[in-house]
Amino acid sequence: MGLDLNRAPRVEKRARIHELTLRRRFVAAQRPVVFGTAADHWKARDRWSEGYFRARYGASPIPCAGTEATLSDLFEAYDDQQSPHLWGFPLRSLSPELSADVGALAFAEPPWLPHPFIPRAWTARVNAALEIEIGGPGSVSPLRSEPLGGYRLETQLVGRQRVALLPPEIGDALEPRRAKNGGLRSALPELERVERRSDPALSDARILVAELEPGDTLFVPPGWWHEGKTAGEVAISVASLRVSEANFGSFLRELWRTEGRDK
Repeated sequence: MGLDLNRAPRVEKRARIHELTLRRRFVAAQRPVVFGTAADHWKARDRWSEGYFRARYGASPIPCAGTEATLSDLFEAYDDQQSPHLWGFPLRSLSPELSADVGALAFAEPPWLPHPFIPRAWTARVNAALEIEIGGPGSVSPLRSEPLGGYRLETQLVGRQRVALLPPEIGDALEPRRAKNGGLRSALPELERVERRSDPALSDARILVAELEPGDTLFVPPGWWHEGKTAGEVAISVASLRVSEANFGSFLRELWRTEGRDK
């Protein structure tokens, strides 16, 4: 029998949150949390929909199942009851104009980068670049953790998504491999297909589940593993990797471990 995520504890969810509360109770303590209203001022909240992307960006090239495809190909796969999941794709690569539809989160910490003593090539990977995720009904994004000791802020804009979260200490049980974005990706199948007794550490893992609806933002602490699964409709979200005062030290250590020592 696979892991039963329906019985897993839910991540705390708040309709709104004060910036100091976010920083002290969740960012500093490395606790996941879901909060609303932070993206209410985004144009994407009113503008984005499955139909909007089909009509306006259908010809945009994207990677799909290891091959080059278009966004229309992705939606046609959903129409045919297939479930590829677009993840980690730069929003600007889909269309530069989409960046104008999103903005700064109302309660996100102020960025601490770029820093004059850190090469621009490293800092360009955090705090600025937004990624888009698109999933069809029931599609699953791979279980992974973010690179460079960064934390993840993901905002749901279309559809609903369930995100399973596992703490960093469970990483070895997940058979980690280096991911395309420099982070780690699990070699295990979808969590609900993992046998409970396949690894004692995994069966006893403290799995949390976040339920995301349009307008919700999920804070994923540094090192935490996350796997997203859409509900019964197309879901679209945007995410960014963040570095601030709370995780600046771990960011520098990860830079040295993964890149600096090879220079």
